[in-house]
Amino acid sequence: MFKIKLNIILKLILGLAAAFIYLGAGTVSFGQGNGNSLGLTVSNYPNPFDSRNGFTTIVYSFSKEGRGRMLIYDLLGNLVKEYPIENSGTGANKLVWDGTNEAGQKVAKGGYVCVVEVLTSSNKVLSIRKIGVIH
Repeated sequence: MFKIKLNIILKLILGLAAAFIYLGAGTVSFGQGNGNSLGLTVSNYPNPFDSRNGFTTIVYSFSKEGRGRMLIYDLLGNLVKEYPIENSGTGANKLVWDGTNEAGQKVAKGGYVCVVEVLTSSNKVLSIRKIGVIH
């Protein structure tokens, strides 16, 4: 039952992310407690990128020590790739996505949603970033 509720919540989040992508927003952040109290920022370059011969660098930072995960979804809500992330509390961290899924296959051109989920001892923050893949 918990998995079903989580799936419904995720579909809602991705629906909101798709709406923001359509409206042109780059990154959306929200969290429990004091909102985005971690100062979580996420960006990527280049965006869009050509996955046939390139990659995108996803840069994330947050102000406290913590760990979490970076999830990349297609616009139908299917998980494409998952990366664990950690932060020592200072500076930006980088992760390179080459446009492949968990099976190592190149993804189709289109829109993707990068969800960064950070957990600390006191709260949880999510940030959503759109990523475009072109061919």
